[in-house]
Amino acid sequence: MPPFIKDIPLNNKTLIKIKKRISNEIGEIHHSRSDVFTNHCYAEWRISYEGDSELKSILTYLYSNGIINNQTIANLISLIKNNNVFLENHLIYESRNTQNNITSLGLEYTEIDNVHSSLFLNKPEYADNYIELCQLKQGIVNGYQPFLHICIPLTNLDVVNNNPPLLGRIAMKNENTTFKIDSNNFQIIIDAIITFGAINSTYKNDMLTLLNSVLVTAQTP
Repeated sequence: MPPFIKDIPLNNKTLIKIKKRISNEIGEIHHSRSDVFTNHCYAEWRISYEGDSELKSILTYLYSNGIINNQTIANLISLIKNNNVFLENHLIYESRNTQNNITSLGLEYTEIDNVHSSLFLNKPEYADNYIELCQLKQGIVNGYQPFLHICIPLTNLDVVNNNPPLLGRIAMKNENTTFKIDSNNFQIIIDAIITFGAINSTYKNDMLTLLNSVLVTAQTP
């Protein structure tokens, strides 16, 4: 079956940013048009989930291709619905946390000692991609908000138009790459949904609405 293809532009002008991370600190913007790509670079994908979002499209793809089924979604709904202990209690901006392991809804997160009190989630099934949950300041009006990123090493991106591999060069003007989601790495999407649902009660309700809407959409002739 064909994979779900996600466009990953390299120009840092969307919700997808190219960043570099050498230590446990939050990733820094990588200036793709002037700085050479290295193994420290990755794509930070701030996945959207509201309305007819890309997350809904991915879930519908997984459902339609038999990678997940009604029972998968029912299990997710039950897991998220019955949880009332939230991860936002660990996301305190400018608090320096000792590195700990935190378990929530069956997932074990690593709490990293940085200014954003980041939580990282990594599994072999993610194929070297990983999830980052952190607290970021969004201006004076919006204050501090939790954000979930799917972080993708550049080596997991596919170049297009016969462009050369990314490492060791800079990005071409308006260059685009792609990221494939299929039966080999879909678990990172499932765990991103669980993580969203475990952030706080608002995200919890949003995920329950999303999951139920996917069932309705997927079952509509």
